Amino acid sequence: MLIPTLDISKQIKKLQDLEYGWLTGDEPAPAKDGLAWLANALESKITFTSQTLPRLYPTEAGGVQAEWRLGDIAADLEINLDTRQAIWGWSNLSSKDYGERELDLNSEDAWQWLKKELSRMAASANL
Repeated sequence: MLIPTLDISKQIKKLQDLEYGWLTGDEPAPAKDGLAWLANALESKITFTSQTLPRLYPTEAGGVQAEWRLGDIAADLEINLDTRQAIWGWSNLSSKDYGERELDLNSEDAWQWLKKELSRMAASANL
């Protein structure tokens, strides 16, 4: 059973409701067409389990940040909705290992890599 608050479409809907200045008065809201692309991409390119659903947050630059916490691993994907470029960052909270990778979300290879990375993280967390 999926956790309703982490449902991708519900999270995207909340992001679509944001307006310019949503935080302190000077931040652009994520573009609605970019959010539609992101919703479609997340729902069609990755099969999430209830444990691997991301939390989606707006960024101050008008993008979206997806966040995961799987066991001792925390990861995030900061997405530029205009260019569809992203930065994947992760850290192991126990070992203090961390890493970062740039992803071109226009590329199917990037989505395949992300899908495998989330599966690997879930497996290492025994989910």
